[in-house]
Amino acid sequence: MCAIVSVEDIDPAAPVWDRARVAILIGPDLDYFQALKQVRALLSWLGAPQRGLGATCWCGDYVQVPKPNPRVPPQRTARGRKEVRHAG
Repeated sequence: MCAIVSVEDIDPAAPVWDRARVAILIGPDLDYFQALKQVRALLSWLGAPQRGLGATCWCGDYVQVPKPNPRVPPQRTARGRKEVRHAG
């Protein structure tokens, strides 16, 4: 059975292994590389050999590490004539 990664409200400094769900729990607000590093470290500690650049499960498949939602900057609207606002 493959392990899954879930983002939950826990301490982001240390991941948690949930044996009942076969899930690795990581904290919020981690960037992708921090999350990947934590997942690889926990899987290695649990005995799953880590090869390559991604996180590898016991079965040899890659474990999907969630990527943070992209931050979209606030949009500004023009304060001018209508044809200027919609110019392409």
